[in-house]
Amino acid sequence: MARAPRTRALTTRAPTARVAKPAGAAAEGGASASDDLLEQFAVIGGAEVRRMFGGRGVFRDGLMFALQARGELFLKVDPAFAERMAGLGSSPFHYVSSTREVTLPYWRLPDEALDDDDLRRDLLLQALAVAHAAAARKAPKSSGRAPKTSAKATTSTKARSAETEALSTPPDFDALGLAEPASAPDAAPARARRAPKAASVPPRRPPRT
Repeated sequence: MARAPRTRALTTRAPTARVAKPAGAAAEGGASASDDLLEQFAVIGGAEVRRMFGGRGVFRDGLMFALQARGELFLKVDPAFAERMAGLGSSPFHYVSSTREVTLPYWRLPDEALDDDDLRRDLLLQALAVAHAAAARKAPKSSGRAPKTSAKATTSTKARSAETEALSTPPDFDALGLAEPASAPDAAPARARRAPKAASVPPRRPPRT
């Protein structure tokens, strides 16, 4: 006796409701983080925050002088400023890539400066001065010097000057053991102009009588 085929009951799942994020929520979060960062720079004013490299760069006067990464703030330094930051317990921005270790000339803002507005202002202004100095070194310098002449041209000019001086200086006849020649009259020109000949006039014949 043949058995009736089994049938499976089809069950339908109710669609999962997704909660839509309000438009601009991510932008508001980024703006909030930038605003919090700018509060640290309110003591000097004029700072601007830009997103970059997975973090944020802080600019003023068109120059980047600080960055925020890993939730910490780092200031641009030169060797002298780095020594001062080390004395305040700071450390440089350091990371390891897939091929090498990288240390940037940015040092972490000391914890002491987070609550001390005067110290933070001093450090921020020094970082800004470092950025200005670095930009000045990179700027092309205009030279007011005269164009350089080649060694060959210089040698030729010196030779001509020596030749002119030798020709204009009379010889030392006493040193040569010669008597100084008497002054001679100027020689006549090689091609003297001939005086024009007078035209010959034939004698007049007396009139016939």
